[in-house]
Amino acid sequence: TFYLTTNWIDKNLMAWVDQLELCIENTKSASLRLTGFNNNLEFSDNNTKIAVLNKIRHLVKASKGIDTTQLVREVFEQCSFQPVKYSNDPLDLKLSWSQVAEMTKHPLCTIGAHTHNHPIMSFLDKEECANEITYSLKMLEEHCSKKILHFAYPDGQAHHYNNQVIELLKANEILCCPTAISGYNNHYTDLFSLYRTMVI
Repeated sequence: TFYLTTNWIDKNLMAWVDQLELCIENTKSASLRLTGFNNNLEFSDNNTKIAVLNKIRHLVKASKGIDTTQLVREVFEQCSFQPVKYSNDPLDLKLSWSQVAEMTKHPLCTIGAHTHNHPIMSFLDKEECANEITYSLKMLEEHCSKKILHFAYPDGQAHHYNNQVIELLKANEILCCPTAISGYNNHYTDLFSLYRTMVI
């Protein structure tokens, strides 16, 4: 099952964290003062770059209210790096809609939704959450010519979804939704709290 973020396909967009990785990887050193962070984040070699990226990821994914668009802009400005929102590098290219349509015809492929913009869904109000679900389903169903019944929560830890999200998914006739929480499922596991085994 391939869970697709529709706006990334539509515009070949890079995730906010991929934009930051590109910027920091190509900046020799910097001391970043970012909105929402108590201390400066300093890097000058590969180890400190990795540490800074991990700190940013952790805080953004744990804290409601951090504007990732503003965060990316601040990092690029303070690193004196030109903004980059998409890349044609083979590692960054997204699927095209024609490739998605081809995949959906294969008997071993199932297409699922993964929102339109990949936000943390528990951080959204009800209207924003509903729009992320319905618009992504609409786009996928138009391009795949079939009903989409599967969904995956962006980031998918326990605090990244809630009952409001689940009720909206059920209202859109989604059958099941895996988390990104490591574990094993049995016939008692709730279909909207499915565990996954990560493969790295």
